[in-house]
Amino acid sequence: MPAPIHREVVAPVHDLSRLDELFLQRLDDDMRGRLNAYRQSVDQLSAGEISELLLACAPVLEQVIAEIFGVEERLRGSQENCTLIPPYSNSKMHFIQRRARKRAAKNESIEAFATLDAWLNDRLQEAGHDLSDRELAVSRFAAEILANKRTVRRVLSVLRAGVSVP
Repeated sequence: MPAPIHREVVAPVHDLSRLDELFLQRLDDDMRGRLNAYRQSVDQLSAGEISELLLACAPVLEQVIAEIFGVEERLRGSQENCTLIPPYSNSKMHFIQRRARKRAAKNESIEAFATLDAWLNDRLQEAGHDLSDRELAVSRFAAEILANKRTVRRVLSVLRAGVSVP
């Protein structure tokens, strides 16, 4: 593990070049090389490759910033909370993408977004989800549905029959 950054040594960080220097020091040789190659010729990577590279670098930058501002404990708490809430990615992958692909392949008509959104809001409220973080509420709702095959069949039959919003 790399040596910790001591706030008194780097604080305050007066410019982004110092932050970048600290960040690059933390990357392993392979990741640093890939990032520097990207920086020198941005056009060489596909959008997917750029996304993959940035996502791989993000935790290192996040850690450096947390150390500079002395919020490592809060960052750990945030990271732990994220691992407790896997429905975000699961619901998107299983419920949304898979269903959308099937419907598109069959050339089925798809209800207007506003109609589906209103229906979903009603279901979230009926289920007692807190709508202040809608993405979390939707993810938890989807996880509940996917965990119960009977509920999945009921929801899908409602969606297939058409959604009616008063």
